[in-house]
Amino acid sequence: DRRRTFDPRQPFTLPAEIHILDRNEAACVNGDPLVRMTARRSWIVGDVKHELQSAVRMARVGQRLSVATTQAWEDDAELEDEWVLGDLFPCGSIIKLFLFRSPEPYCSYQYLLRAVRRNFRSLRWAPIQFRCDYTILSTSVRQSWEALKYASGELRAERKLVLAAVRQNGMALQWAAQCLQSDRKLVR
Repeated sequence: DRRRTFDPRQPFTLPAEIHILDRNEAACVNGDPLVRMTARRSWIVGDVKHELQSAVRMARVGQRLSVATTQAWEDDAELEDEWVLGDLFPCGSIIKLFLFRSPEPYCSYQYLLRAVRRNFRSLRWAPIQFRCDYTILSTSVRQSWEALKYASGELRAERKLVLAAVRQNGMALQWAAQCLQSDRKLVR
């Protein structure tokens, strides 16, 4: 069990109230959250999605969460399932997250694979679970170096995938993991 028990000497175990906002819901415009839940900072984002699935009966695979800001949704702002809340939000009593619902067809691996073969931009709608998939990303990167923008953090550190993108256009390095951005063999 990834969750820790409360210990006031360890802030990592302190509870936090999470507000899930859905831009598509009228209540969100007024600032009312779709869901409120209490979580520990030791939870991972996947734990929040599990609770959200129970609360709104929405399959976890279709949930995409980002930090709630006044800016429009940014693809690289999405929270990955294994990230720990305490690392993302070390302090503060309320954590506000935006929910983006992946369109249902894009929650099917086979559908998404066919879609990215036609147009790499289909990745924009894909859940993070599929943007962590090497086959889907390598298929997309073969079409365009810009597909690296939609890759999970793990795949942005995959040297072979990043090299394929950089060979098309050096600008792909902006979406590569930090460790690869300074790799002299890759940058040549």
